[in-house]
Amino acid sequence: MEITKNVFWSTMVKQIKFRVWDSKNKKMRKVECIKFNWDGVPLKINGCIDEECKSENLMQFTGLLDRSGKDIYEADIVDVWSSGSHCTGVIVWSVPTASFFIQVPPPECIWHLSGGGDEDNEETFEVIGNIYKNPELITKETV
Repeated sequence: MEITKNVFWSTMVKQIKFRVWDSKNKKMRKVECIKFNWDGVPLKINGCIDEECKSENLMQFTGLLDRSGKDIYEADIVDVWSSGSHCTGVIVWSVPTASFFIQVPPPECIWHLSGGGDEDNEETFEVIGNIYKNPELITKETV
């Protein structure tokens, strides 16, 4: 029996990727495997024990790329431009809205990620760091 790939489906599926901050070795790691317990809590990530790759340091890919083609993940610090406006903020996941947004100053202000739009309202992103490697890029006004 021959199985054919559905081209429409493969172009519509979001790529699901994760990375994790290895706090012991102070480096970002690509996630290839996550082992969960019965409650859905990650136990091991890439075979790391929790002291190295803590589950709270697990970051999901947003599905968006910055202007140089770099993947944008949760906890990335980004510059964003849209309709003449500019801000710097941190990519955050919102549980209530099940969506990513950029937390920008003041702390009550958020910028929802749309991933683009028409030519007059297209967002342009640039990843300038992340909260683990570049905490100095975050000021009290940013988070």
